[in-house]
Amino acid sequence: MKGVVSSTIKPHLLPTNLLTDAQFGLRKDHSAPHLIAALDKTWIKELNCRHEAKLAHNRREQEQTEGGEPDLQDLTAIEEQMSTLKSPSEAAGQAEPSQDTDGATASRQPVSSHEGEDEEDVETSMATDQDPTPVPTSGDTSSVEDNPNFGALRMLTLLDPVACSNAQHEGKLGAGSPEEKPTETPKMSQQPTGRIGTFLMALLKRLVDNDNNIRRGIFQTIYRLGHHWPEYVLLTCRHYLWDRVWLRDEESTIILNTMVMIVQDNLSFIQHHVADSLIVMAYLRATTLIEADQQSQEAACNLLVAIGLGFTQEVLAVTLEDMKKGYPSHVYMIKTLIRLTSAHVHGMVPLIKPIREVMMPVLMDVTFDYHKSVFAAALSAFSKNILLYMDDIEKWPQTTVTKESFANEMDIAYDLLFNKWLEKTESPLNIIIVEALGYCTTLMPKDSLEIELPRLFLESCFSINFSPNNLLSALETKNPQTRLGALSVLKQLIRAVPSQLERRKVKIVAELKLVLLDNNNNVKKLIVETIGAMALEGYLDLEGGRIMVEFVMKQYVLCTDSCNQIPLDIDEDQVTHGDLSRICEVMMLTLTVLESMEDVLWPFLLHITLAQYTKGLTMVSPCLTQLAKKKLQAGDEKYFLIYKQHTNFPNPQALLTQLLVIAGCPCEGEGRGAAALRLLQAMSLNIHEAIVQRWEEEIPLFVNNLVETSEKPLPQQEWEERLIPLLSKTLETIHDEQWTCQLIDVITQQISISHSYPQQKGFLYKCLGMVLHHSGSTDIKRQIGQMLQSAQHREAVEREGVAVGIGFCSITNFEATFSSLMDCNLNLLKKSRSSLHVDKDQSDLEVDNAKSTLVLCSGYLAIKAPLDLLLSRTENHILSLLNEQLNQLGQRLKEESQDLTLTLSLIKSVTLIARAVQCSSRTFPSSFSRKSELLKYMQQLIEAEPTELLQTPIRPLAMNACLHLVQLNPRLNEADQCQLIKSCLRSIFSLVFVDPNQDQDGTALNPGGRDLYTDSVAALYCLLKQLLLQNLSPEGLQTIYKYVETWIISPREYERERAVDMTSKLLTFYWQELDAENIMAPIDLGAVVGQLLPRCVDPLLTIRQRAMDCLYILLKIQACSEGVNPDEQYEQEGILRRIDQQLASTDTTVLFKGCSELAQLISQHLPRDQLANLLFMLFKGLVDHQTSCSNAAAVTLKAVIKRRGPELEDQLSEILEALHLQMAAITQQEVTLTVLQTFTLLTSQHLPAVVRCLLRFPVGECTSAIWRSVAKKTQLADTSLKQLMQYPNRSVAFSERSHSVTETESLDPLAVTCAVYEMISEPESAEAVNTLYSDLFTALLTHLGSSI
Repeated sequence: MKGVVSSTIKPHLLPTNLLTDAQFGLRKDHSAPHLIAALDKTWIKELNCRHEAKLAHNRREQEQTEGGEPDLQDLTAIEEQMSTLKSPSEAAGQAEPSQDTDGATASRQPVSSHEGEDEEDVETSMATDQDPTPVPTSGDTSSVEDNPNFGALRMLTLLDPVACSNAQHEGKLGAGSPEEKPTETPKMSQQPTGRIGTFLMALLKRLVDNDNNIRRGIFQTIYRLGHHWPEYVLLTCRHYLWDRVWLRDEESTIILNTMVMIVQDNLSFIQHHVADSLIVMAYLRATTLIEADQQSQEAACNLLVAIGLGFTQEVLAVTLEDMKKGYPSHVYMIKTLIRLTSAHVHGMVPLIKPIREVMMPVLMDVTFDYHKSVFAAALSAFSKNILLYMDDIEKWPQTTVTKESFANEMDIAYDLLFNKWLEKTESPLNIIIVEALGYCTTLMPKDSLEIELPRLFLESCFSINFSPNNLLSALETKNPQTRLGALSVLKQLIRAVPSQLERRKVKIVAELKLVLLDNNNNVKKLIVETIGAMALEGYLDLEGGRIMVEFVMKQYVLCTDSCNQIPLDIDEDQVTHGDLSRICEVMMLTLTVLESMEDVLWPFLLHITLAQYTKGLTMVSPCLTQLAKKKLQAGDEKYFLIYKQHTNFPNPQALLTQLLVIAGCPCEGEGRGAAALRLLQAMSLNIHEAIVQRWEEEIPLFVNNLVETSEKPLPQQEWEERLIPLLSKTLETIHDEQWTCQLIDVITQQISISHSYPQQKGFLYKCLGMVLHHSGSTDIKRQIGQMLQSAQHREAVEREGVAVGIGFCSITNFEATFSSLMDCNLNLLKKSRSSLHVDKDQSDLEVDNAKSTLVLCSGYLAIKAPLDLLLSRTENHILSLLNEQLNQLGQRLKEESQDLTLTLSLIKSVTLIARAVQCSSRTFPSSFSRKSELLKYMQQLIEAEPTELLQTPIRPLAMNACLHLVQLNPRLNEADQCQLIKSCLRSIFSLVFVDPNQDQDGTALNPGGRDLYTDSVAALYCLLKQLLLQNLSPEGLQTIYKYVETWIISPREYERERAVDMTSKLLTFYWQELDAENIMAPIDLGAVVGQLLPRCVDPLLTIRQRAMDCLYILLKIQACSEGVNPDEQYEQEGILRRIDQQLASTDTTVLFKGCSELAQLISQHLPRDQLANLLFMLFKGLVDHQTSCSNAAAVTLKAVIKRRGPELEDQLSEILEALHLQMAAITQQEVTLTVLQTFTLLTSQHLPAVVRCLLRFPVGECTSAIWRSVAKKTQLADTSLKQLMQYPNRSVAFSERSHSVTETESLDPLAVTCAVYEMISEPESAEAVNTLYSDLFTALLTHLGSSI
């Protein structure tokens, strides 16, 4: 196996030694498919890692290259891979059986010269390709063990043509591309070359793989490529088929079907010469290849039909060519005419007359039954589509087409079919001929039809053994063809001779009922059409007619549930589920408009829809609504439902409940919610006469809302919150206690039968709670108990529904509701305590889920309570339901594996309670005594969340609870606020992963990971924003910022990014909320600026951008607080925008130029009282973990000292000491050099003071470097030496005096001597030393003498 890898796979997929053998994961027992699967995961990961580094280079290279080919090294490599693939049986060591044991297979596979060219192209492309294009991250590979070829399949599906450059889409696909010569038809033997062609050839060779997954993957890949390069892919497939007439029928069929789908989707992009080429190939495949089987010929015929939709005349020229010469066309050319006529009605019907003129002379000489059946089917198709054309003639361009224009041809066709082809004895051919006669008669002149009709009826029935006595009995046969023939005849007879069947109506209905169980879609379609004919003649009024209506409804619902997939094999003759669904929908609408059907449909259709076929409500609702309106406007008493006569029909309460439940889930069933609301309005009088006016005002608003939000539906909870008030208003309007009590019973019954539909049950619980709120029932405790017992507490929507419903009930029944909840809580606590010290089983988990429901109930009791009673109820009653769970919180957090349901319910309940108290406090100011306790519980949950992983919504939900709690009185003290902020910041900022959708190994996390991370950051921001809003002042801003700033200088990139981003958001909010007339800058503006400014050159671009945003806001606030005029502010903003563009560059020179300009701007506008704070923070930045940031701090420090140094006299000593202390920790030489230059600047600005400070510093490396730096400036060296020479003399003089010591006289003479030594040791100080030589010599001698 290692040899296979070395010689085959690694040279192609790893041209730059991207993976080592260890990374490759070789094992002795690897088969080629297993090897590809193992390689796939590692290969994709490594390619994506390299993609970011290569992306910019590749784009520039593509822009500079005028022509070229797609970078498809991965495509050429896969061709080599595919040659080594094994099927699952081969991977298991089983040899694949030969397809032809006598050697015929080998003889059918000659090696053409083009195949050699393919292999040469592969080698050339591998030698010249650059790095592979980036591969999208694929899904889970856990199924590799089950499917050895899964790796290759994934590699195929990863190849997205969108990844290729636009140059290929314009036609620059390499030699042989059809786009290079648009006016010249490629030669039939020409082989497309280039890497696209090579890849397609590789796919085509493996298209008939034994593994169905591999085959479908290749099919999908070719199909997707065809969307982007339709002509190229089609011509490649054409060349492949043209040069390989020996292909297996299965392989050629799949290729042709693929071409059909590409043509159907991209017909407008196919040029004339390409269409001609495809037509010739398809014609030959369908008619001349001896070895072609029926399936392959069908596929070629379908390709001609697909092309004919855009190139009708060209296809007709091929199909009619033989008939123009006087002999019958090939049967598949006739089938092409049949299918093209049905698929292209408006284009083909105007051409039927000339087509028949060519066809009819030839038909006289047809002798074979098979040919007769095909031509008869063609005549049927022509007649049928002429009728379709005439029904909607105003839509078509040729409005001059009439039935009369076809009369002559129809007479000839009728004569041929009836007098010559229709046999006197029973024959399978007669069924097809009779059907054709039926369609032809519809276009015959009326006088001719009346003459021929009796003879036609008798002869037709006799010829197919369908006498009036046995015609119906033929429906009982299980043969689909016989049933189809019988139904076709029956349908035509019902339309053509209704009077002759009048006495047989009852029997026809009874016999047709037996056919309704047939599973064949073609039979079902004909049944539906027959039912339509029967409806026109009054058959459905008879007993059994409603069963026919139900059949149409049932088929619509069943077919709507089917899913659409791209088929590998296309059968044009088979009626699909989608076709049948559309036919049933049209038929139902047709039945509705028939006046004779009104009494049949009403109210039967409403009953079966609500009882069995609610999925069909979207389709049937317009029918029912129209019927209801017609009967109501006509004053028909049948509009009103007589429930005593229809015992199975829902009563008014049940009707309201069923329709309201359907409306409660509006996203299901493609508009079923709007349909239910419309029907509800139409049935208002049947529900209660008092609600008609209100519903006429309310329901249209709901329907319009659903229609307007159809593309982006409302969240389920938001929709329910809008819909349930409609129920409340309805009950208020009805105001009937007995009616309301009956509604309670109906909803309770509906809940019991909705066990498998949690979403519906949850909504019903909410409705039940609202009804209990409006009722005067005294049995509330029993109702609450039933709600809690019937709920499936493991289902989140049911828990929520029960809790909300109980909340509604408590509005007017608080005592009874609370008592029921307390009883239930006590029962659950007993169960919980009895299971202590025992491993948790399923029953204990159910107990926890039930507790979760009770916990949620407490929250909704609070949110629904009256405001004036809320605080007392919350502190005295509601929170007692939570005490046990809050006390056990710490124990649950310690459990290694825990179900989060109870914890999440607890958080939500606390949030609801806080919201309720907050709302109450606005009207009734009060203090919430348990605020601090609940905050500590939420903080405990936040701190318990691991920083290595983000898998649960506990963080954002707990922070959201804190958000509402901090707004309550009393306000938090400083210590509690500090701890809360620190805990929340740590929980979010220290999360170790960077991409919320991937872990550190590149493995995809849960699909909601990104949303979870986004919600967590948003919750943190909202909490901090609320804390800032409570103290919207410089002090409040500083209180929060001091906890964020430690994260801004973190060595971890993701922590810095989150901290700077949060700072930017908070500053933006602070600026927006400030009073325009009383703007105050932050207290420690200089320190904030000094910390953020180095981040403007952070290695991460997003950090640079957010840091720049922060500085922009800070400077704007400062300018406004100082009253700077607008023109100056505008100029400052322009400078900042230019600097912002520079800081977005990756060029270091441009980056630091922008940083220098920003430093100049800061030093110019910062207030004098903030300079020291700025400098002290910049000192910390000198030892930043990021090299670029420490350099930026040094550059800014130097710029500020240069411009504002003279203003620092009062704090000079502190500044020098801090800078000297920090200098010892600096590790970068560039930063050290800039700091020394800063000392030099300060010395030049404050010579005496700086010299005195420097002389007090410990003698060491840093101090010596400062003196040498000062000595490099000649003029400064001269003045500094003069200043130093004064100190030895003063020291000597001091030793001879006895008065008190002064600051100047306390200097250490040795420090002065060392300073002089360091300065004169610097070569650049030579000029100053020469000038002061005598004075220096004298002073040093004097000092030496006094030291002996």
